[in-house]
Amino acid sequence: MNRLDVAITGVEASSGTTYFPAFGEVMISVFLVTMGFLAFAYAAKYLNVFVHVEEKEEGPVEIIHDV
Repeated sequence: MNRLDVAITGVEASSGTTYFPAFGEVMISVFLVTMGFLAFAYAAKYLNVFVHVEEKEEGPVEIIHDV
């Protein structure tokens, strides 16, 4: 990543132009990040990454009034 940053800033400095990614490049980046989130969500749900602890169900709570 460091070399990419240096290459982009070096080319911009020597050519006198600026770079902004095209719409397609931004959409590909958004797609890849979304696929990463979905892959993690499915892995966490179906591969038992996190242990699910079921809570013990208790009966109704009895309220006692002292008079």
